[in-house]
Amino acid sequence: MTRASSISPSDAEPLEEAPTALKDSLLLKVEAMALKSREREAARAAATAAEKAAEEDHTKPEPTTDVQRFAQSAATRVSAIERDLHRLERQGFFVSFPIRPENEFPTLLTRLPIFRPTRRRHQQRLQNIDNAMEFETPFGNGKRHGPPLTVRDEDTLIALMRLRSRRLVGNPSHLPVSVANIYQTKTGRVGVHCVICSVDQLNTEMGLTDGGSNFKATFESVKRLGATQLELNLNTHDRYLNLVTTGRMIPIIQVQWQVHQSDGLLVVLFPPVIAQWLEKEYTYIDWKIRRQLGDLGKALHRFLSSQPKLYENDVLKIATTIGYDGPSKNARQRFGAALDELVEVGWLTAYEFKGTGRKTRLRLQTDRRVETS
Repeated sequence: MTRASSISPSDAEPLEEAPTALKDSLLLKVEAMALKSREREAARAAATAAEKAAEEDHTKPEPTTDVQRFAQSAATRVSAIERDLHRLERQGFFVSFPIRPENEFPTLLTRLPIFRPTRRRHQQRLQNIDNAMEFETPFGNGKRHGPPLTVRDEDTLIALMRLRSRRLVGNPSHLPVSVANIYQTKTGRVGVHCVICSVDQLNTEMGLTDGGSNFKATFESVKRLGATQLELNLNTHDRYLNLVTTGRMIPIIQVQWQVHQSDGLLVVLFPPVIAQWLEKEYTYIDWKIRRQLGDLGKALHRFLSSQPKLYENDVLKIATTIGYDGPSKNARQRFGAALDELVEVGWLTAYEFKGTGRKTRLRLQTDRRVETS
């Protein structure tokens, strides 16, 4: 599927200046850039500085400490960051466009065993000496560098994709979170997708409560995604990796965070390659259906979403593609239980196993066609 996301130019109306720059690691990049822009504004406005100071003197809030800032609502803190970004845009660091995300998910990621339906501890024995998970599928081969990732981490990634708000275009070093300069463009400018949200907002998107255990699990999941890089050798390199110079690893997200006790704020960028996939090479993942499934059901749902509605293939090939690590002798039983879930929620019309898996190869046929009278 090649339809681009709906994007339109952003309003350029100036917004009120943020009360105080954030004083911690989360926004060091934004703070430094905002400082430069304020210096430029001050120079241009020197002739009217006295008049402006008189007008703003009674409305300008007092400086706040880090602890006081965290006492503010998440919405207030998100708004403060967005005002800083809007100021940087007016100063020409980048341009932005609003995004209205739906259920887009990169098609390539539906066909690679990046997010496996197994426990993280189980995956550790499958990683090589370089802490990388090697894989080979009909669509290509590669390595996932970084911590083990599960279907739970994929839920976090999809939720972040659903919370995208803006597309930023600019020099890699001028973006709120710096992007590695590994991309081939004629102008030297790259496009990324941006998310600014709290951990609680992310949990709400996933249908989770704001309890301490969920906060910790989701925050750790975001950090794992930020520590992951993909090394890919694809059968369709030009289609998916035309932006990347050869011999490079691709991050899934670029992230910075700010945490205080049980509250957290995230600034996430989807780098140029992932952003391009979300705009041009994506598959629809039905989020409501996915949230009703178990781990293996989610993995099969993700893979089958990018396949024809009437689909047939060897069970072992499907298992390799989705990262199923269980015994092959149990594949029919476990796949059958997960496929029953997909039938029960109404996403799958029917499925059928063919062959025995001994004398003849075990194959799976799935049918998502809507029955008509």
